Amino acid sequence: MYMRDQVRGPNGFSPSAATTVQSLQLGPVEVRRIRSRSPGDDPAAGYRDPGDDLVWAFTLTGAVSVFERKSDFETPVGVMSMSQVSRLRLFRHTPDFGSVSIRLDRSSVGLSSSAVSAMSNVAFPGREGLPLVLFSMAREALRNFDSLGESSKAGIAQSLVDLTGAFADDFLGRHTAPEKEQRNLVVRAERFIDLYSASPTIRPDDVADGLGVSLRVLQKAFQQHGRTITGQLLESRLQRARTLIDRESTAVLLGHIGQRAGFASAQRFSKAFAARFGQSPRDWRSGHHDTAS
Repeated sequence: MYMRDQVRGPNGFSPSAATTVQSLQLGPVEVRRIRSRSPGDDPAAGYRDPGDDLVWAFTLTGAVSVFERKSDFETPVGVMSMSQVSRLRLFRHTPDFGSVSIRLDRSSVGLSSSAVSAMSNVAFPGREGLPLVLFSMAREALRNFDSLGESSKAGIAQSLVDLTGAFADDFLGRHTAPEKEQRNLVVRAERFIDLYSASPTIRPDDVADGLGVSLRVLQKAFQQHGRTITGQLLESRLQRARTLIDRESTAVLLGHIGQRAGFASAQRFSKAFAARFGQSPRDWRSGHHDTAS
């Protein structure tokens, strides 16, 4: 099987090592989709060496082999692997190679050199367990990058960092710190709430049931961050309502927007909106559309 050699020079791997199809920067995390380079590719869409970042790589097509010192490690389709690219001396990939990678600032993950060494050059099945979750989050972030707000980007980045830490803890035989478990639970709850808060009947116990934990456990996780489940439900509905007001025509009744955001009544919607944003929904709409005009 023919494989192209890419040698790492003093300044890292050359931009011609591969083509960047798509990239998304999420603070200390970057998600990229890359493939083998073709003659007609845009020179500006080249490979960027990640330096000392830790890299999760998910092989989608073809195969790639990495060489660290004297070892040769191949990752075929369906496999996830971690590497610190600055340790590699070269890699080889097939002409049909394609992958999704997650680059993490090493300081944000907090893994020691020995932990990185232990996890490098190990093939993890990418279609089950935490590797599947990591890949799914990265793929969906790339698919929806145009619609992601800053808070969503920060949440995805933190989730990828926390999941990497949890995966390392599991692989290295350690236990995840309780505070990290609680933070992961809160992040999962936030995603669940954003999906279902448009329903005015959803309650904190519904969120706990959806996550497969007791209401008390979920309440304690939120309390550790100075928050409540009810407060997060309200915040999610208010953020959805504000987005709808900004986006929809003034012909759409504000009462209907409140219903679509998950509020049981127009009065509750108006009162909660004014308390959160300092203006009634009507005044907010008037100011926004005047500015837009």
